Amino acid sequence: MSMGDRSWVRASAFTAVLFLLITLATSRGQVGGLFALVVLLATLVAVTAFYRLFPDRHFFTIVLTNFLAVYTCIFSFFIEVNFAPVTPWLVLATFPLPVFTFLAGAWRNRTTIHKLLLQDQHREIHHWGRVFRWLLPAFLIGGLTFALPGHDFTPFEYDLLFLASMSAIAAIVFFVSDEVCSFLLETSLLFELFFAGMKRLVIPAFAFFSFYSLIVIVYACIYRIIDTLGGGGFIIGGELREITFTESLYFSIVTLSTVGYGDIVPVSNLIRVIISSQIVVGALLILFGFAEFVSYGRTKPQRRSKD
Repeated sequence: MSMGDRSWVRASAFTAVLFLLITLATSRGQVGGLFALVVLLATLVAVTAFYRLFPDRHFFTIVLTNFLAVYTCIFSFFIEVNFAPVTPWLVLATFPLPVFTFLAGAWRNRTTIHKLLLQDQHREIHHWGRVFRWLLPAFLIGGLTFALPGHDFTPFEYDLLFLASMSAIAAIVFFVSDEVCSFLLETSLLFELFFAGMKRLVIPAFAFFSFYSLIVIVYACIYRIIDTLGGGGFIIGGELREITFTESLYFSIVTLSTVGYGDIVPVSNLIRVIISSQIVVGALLILFGFAEFVSYGRTKPQRRSKD
């Protein structure tokens, strides 16, 4: 399997997991599993149609799937925030509307899109204004919907407003489908480079994880030993008691990440000093770790070319 094939497999796996998580997370509510089914069916139809239209660009189809995942999140957000009274069946019926109008527009402009796909070299987006030509109207429609809550609209009026909003977005997507495809193409090229470059970062990522885990374990052992010998070093869940090793591991991870949930509170001055040293060590590890990531990613291709 070539590097390009492996990159495509990794990107496909990433996309599948991402879309599964988003589908499960947005499937709650009045329509429940039916919404998840509609999302999956609409995505399956869109991806299959795009693959048939443009079979030479796997990453193009993958980016489309990720784009649909983002659309699912935005759609669910506006339903919960601004269109909660809308009839559930109308929600199911309107979700695929922009997706299918985009497919219709892509079919209409397939010749232009094919010409874009035939360009192997990475191109900068030649007219950023064209991107905003379809993004701004869609965001404007979404922004206007924030004026709806608080008004005494009937459920039927909410249905009409929601249908009008989705129809307007679908019309915009249809007429600028070639520009949307151009945007997706640019993204897919960057997506392909990203996943192709991930292989070079496996070794430094594993090394960083090893050092990170080592620091977590060492400090967790220190917290556990000091608390066992001295006693009364932590307040856990509002109770002053001896910390367990599992809790010390959790506390070490939280401390190293500087999150500080507050469910485990140190009361011993000695432990507080050790905590301070762990935070400093963690900050230095992140700084040097990112520096090594960048350095390794730049020098590895040069070493390969010399070999």
